[in-house]
Amino acid sequence: MKYFCHVCEKKFQSKKLLYYCTCGNVLEIVDKELKFEKISMGEGNTPLIFLKDLNIYLKLEYLNPTGSFKDRGSAIEIGYAVSMGFKKVCTASTGNMGVSISAYSSFANLTPIVFLTRTTSEKKIEQLKFFNAKIIKGFNTYKEALEFCEKKHSENKWFLAGDYGLRVEGQKIIAREIISQLGDLPDVVITPIGNGNLFFSLHKGFSEFKESVKIIGVQASGCNPLYKAFSKKSERFEPVKKAMTKASCIACEDPIWGKNVLKLCYEFGYEIHQASDKSMEKSKKFLGGKGIFVELGSASTLSVYLKLRDKLKDKKVVLILTGSGLKE
Repeated sequence: MKYFCHVCEKKFQSKKLLYYCTCGNVLEIVDKELKFEKISMGEGNTPLIFLKDLNIYLKLEYLNPTGSFKDRGSAIEIGYAVSMGFKKVCTASTGNMGVSISAYSSFANLTPIVFLTRTTSEKKIEQLKFFNAKIIKGFNTYKEALEFCEKKHSENKWFLAGDYGLRVEGQKIIAREIISQLGDLPDVVITPIGNGNLFFSLHKGFSEFKESVKIIGVQASGCNPLYKAFSKKSERFEPVKKAMTKASCIACEDPIWGKNVLKLCYEFGYEIHQASDKSMEKSKKFLGGKGIFVELGSASTLSVYLKLRDKLKDKKVVLILTGSGLKE
């Protein structure tokens, strides 16, 4: 496969799957065709609905098989793991990633091993148990869980799944679906930011159509290293020591796609905003009143839209609702 680092701009080619550049940045896969079959559980083709009250569109990614957008990338990653003969798959997670990887691994007769943070909800842990995942929990931060998972992957030769380049290839299809469902281009797409992988995926998806769509990312104010850096127009960010938010699905203290996201913002005019837990709770409740039940981090997109509403009132705006409220 061929790879590109957006930070140091090095190009790589390797028969084995690479995750990081020699500079430490996560790599993008730039192969035009990936020669293996994905493991599908019916992910994708999620509804795009129009919310008349606010004149916005909602992309209901929480209606994927395990209740989050993660399933799109899991179909690709587990397909690759099967093609390469792996029997065990490991991932670090605050919940949704672990659930998705576990479901797809079990479906493909692989053994899932999940490294969880202390903040993972009991409902997500219950899902993991149903999918026969081996659960290793108790990590204080997502970064701790990730570092330990990557260490065990190297020691045991397990397949490492997570917010890496391969996952982008599944998630970028969201952009294609939005264009197809709208019959046109949106002006703005607002998405939550955890590790920044979905933000990058949307950019790649729209750019493959050679189209320009403004992407606005949202972090929780209690875990906002990229927002702080963007506010200062800095290309570097300082990781948060510990996430202080109830929005666990976006509680990534040191986003591995962070440098990529910041670089895209400065190059393409994208933006990063933040949302407080209180504003997310209000937005979640508002969506519930419209028959839409999402987890707190997903509601961050509505919080930021409401803050920018006057600025965006003449724009065709799509909010990405990433995870189901049934998981919290």
